[in-house]
Amino acid sequence: MTEIELLKKELQEKITELNACLEKQQLLKARLKHSSTALEEIRSQLKGVEAYVTHINEYIYQLQLENEKFRLSSDVWMNRAINLEFKVLGVRNGKD
Repeated sequence: MTEIELLKKELQEKITELNACLEKQQLLKARLKHSSTALEEIRSQLKGVEAYVTHINEYIYQLQLENEKFRLSSDVWMNRAINLEFKVLGVRNGKD
C-alpha cells in the first residue's frame, strides 16, 4: 500500500470512530432530554405534595388551637363544678 492509501484508510477509521461517538452522543442527549422531562414531572408532583402538606399543617394547627380552647373551657367548667360541689357539701354540713 502506498502512503496515500494508508492515510485514506486511517482517515476512514477516524471517520468511523467519530460517527460512532456521534451516535453515542445523540443517544446520551436523548436520554438526558427524557430524564429532564421526567424530573420536571416529579418536580411538579412534589410542588403539589408541598402545597397539600402546607394545607394539612395549617389545618392541624387550627385544630390544635381549637383543642386548646376546648381544654381551657373544660378547665373552667371543671373548676365551676368543683366549687359547686364544695358549696353543696358546705350546705349539707351546715344542715347536719
